[in-house]
Amino acid sequence: MTDVNKDFANKSKFELSELMNLIQGLMILEKNTGMYPEGHSAIDSVSERLFVLLDEFFTRSPVISITAIKNRLIINDMELALKQAGLQEFALFLSQRGIHTLLLKKGLQAKELQSFYRLVLEVSPKTVLEEYPLVEEQIKSLEYVSISEMDLSVVSYDDDSTGSADMARADKTSLWERLIRGQLSQEQIANNYTHILDECYHRSKQGGQLVDKKKVFETISKMFPEFTSELKEVILSTSFEKLNGFSEEFELDEFINAISIEMTQAFLEHASRQNKEISPALIKLISAFSQTDKQKRKGAAKPGEEPSIHYKQIEKLFERELYEDYVPDEYGEILSDIRLGDSREIEIDKESFDAEGYIEALDSSYVNKRVVGAILKLIDGELDQQAFYDFVTDIAGMLQGFLHEAEYALLLHIHHVLHRHNIQSEDQNRSLAIAFVLNAYSELAFTSQLKADYQGLLKSKTFGAGFDELNELIVLSGKKNLTWLLDCFLEATTDIERQKVFDLVVNFGNSASIAALDKIGEVSDEQIPILLRVVEVGWDHAISARLRELLESHELEVRIAVIDLFLRHHDRYAITTLKELLDSKKMEEAVQALALIRACAINEMAPHLAEMIKVFYVSDDSLRLNRELLDTLASLKEIEVLPTLEKIARHNVSLTLKNLKKTQLHLYGTLKSYPRESIQSMLEYCLNVRDENIRTLCEQLNDKV
Repeated sequence: MTDVNKDFANKSKFELSELMNLIQGLMILEKNTGMYPEGHSAIDSVSERLFVLLDEFFTRSPVISITAIKNRLIINDMELALKQAGLQEFALFLSQRGIHTLLLKKGLQAKELQSFYRLVLEVSPKTVLEEYPLVEEQIKSLEYVSISEMDLSVVSYDDDSTGSADMARADKTSLWERLIRGQLSQEQIANNYTHILDECYHRSKQGGQLVDKKKVFETISKMFPEFTSELKEVILSTSFEKLNGFSEEFELDEFINAISIEMTQAFLEHASRQNKEISPALIKLISAFSQTDKQKRKGAAKPGEEPSIHYKQIEKLFERELYEDYVPDEYGEILSDIRLGDSREIEIDKESFDAEGYIEALDSSYVNKRVVGAILKLIDGELDQQAFYDFVTDIAGMLQGFLHEAEYALLLHIHHVLHRHNIQSEDQNRSLAIAFVLNAYSELAFTSQLKADYQGLLKSKTFGAGFDELNELIVLSGKKNLTWLLDCFLEATTDIERQKVFDLVVNFGNSASIAALDKIGEVSDEQIPILLRVVEVGWDHAISARLRELLESHELEVRIAVIDLFLRHHDRYAITTLKELLDSKKMEEAVQALALIRACAINEMAPHLAEMIKVFYVSDDSLRLNRELLDTLASLKEIEVLPTLEKIARHNVSLTLKNLKKTQLHLYGTLKSYPRESIQSMLEYCLNVRDENIRTLCEQLNDKV
């Protein structure tokens, strides 16, 4: 082991969950890169999660070495026990393309890793990378990804273990012939079985002649009882992977026709023991063959003859009551007819076959929902660690698809079940596996889709059950959504839209207030009062302290909104600013301040307000302010200011006598707001004044009181 790798192993003390997460992430990214176009959210979300792990690994070692030997994996000289299908699949992804070691170097970026995958995926499985010189050259040009290829000179194809690479390549096409002639030892069969299958099914080179395949499998079937347990494992697992990997029915048909029903059963039983997932294409074809067998028995079976034991056992493997969801009987019968004869001569009664009725059962989204429902039930049962990890990581790969299908209720159910299981579980590895899934709800691709869905429903005013479920999903996915939610809140064009966004934002509590405060520095002064409504959601002393600087704003509307917020939360810090507004030479500021005092009933300000009323020189602006002051005092009903008001009522010296009289007239008009016993002396005085308007008003007031 090199010094670098020793240091890596010593510092990391590999946890199983770390290695599984890394390889699982690499495998999922490979699959998504092959399925989706560049820049798709499904690729970006997996990349984001994967590079969190890679960055952590790179802190311990500048290089991550992944060596693939058939279906075995070695990471920085540490071999993994490949009981998990996903790990085996990644090992085969590399080894079946002639890649012996993959090196990932510190500084690697997502785009370069995705480019590597796209290049490797151009190489057909079971072929050699050097057969694609342009691809090989581009891979070698990558800066932070490098590979070492398998040395074909050590591959043995006959009893003579020596020989050059050129001879190996020259004889490669005759491996199957050597097999059926008995010229290969068991060790050579084990080492070259994937190449033998490749010869039989690589149509561009071999033509796919059926008789050759039959001879190969007849030979293997005869020799099988004599094989070692290790070789049997290679034959069964590799054959099943080949069988299960075909996506086209004609390829499957070709494979199945070349092998006996006994071997088919053996492959499937092995897959069942290993908990392998059987592809929908294989399920459909087995259904067709099974029904063909039934038809043959109906037409030619002798009385009392038992059905084929092999098909009977195969049907048990598939559990009819479940697989019928995927392959309806009518569809299976049509497949059988097509297989038995020339498809051009078969007439399908379209009226009797309800194709539309089965579309949903064959839809991948429908299947995935059924699968997830089953997985969630299994998770609540007793599962070993590997199976549990397989299940939850399978779910993680489906989340983005469910979101694209707007399956909000299902996504909520998945989150609730896993979260509950995480709380109840005392197994740290299980908790890590669950965290892997739950973290996917907060990834950029996921939250970006949430944003797009929410904005679409908001704009179209679609506020049904789906909207409520989407709201809950947004809250579950985390406070990072607040950035775009606040944009929606500010940009809302109607009160209904803004209220809907506000109803969602309040669920984030104090986090919403902090996010709104942070955003205040980015918006216009006109938008600040709108944001303050969100700031108020999680009001506390820290929020109050951060808001104080806004009391110095040059915009009156901002200062008024902030003071209003302080006063409604009984925070007296804003009183000083309120007094400054009252004493301002700008009439509008004083009027706004008085409106706040009335609205918030700041009774402690009453004495100060009474002292502000002018009598010696009452300009037109002062007259307006006097009236506002008197109205505010009347709303506060503080009797302690009445002595000051009585002095004003009796005052008769002024440079602006006319405006003084108007002030006094307004004063008497507000007396009805005070208790009778408190204003009695003032009423008696005003009944004897010379001003007829004041005297008339007081007489009316006296009668009412």
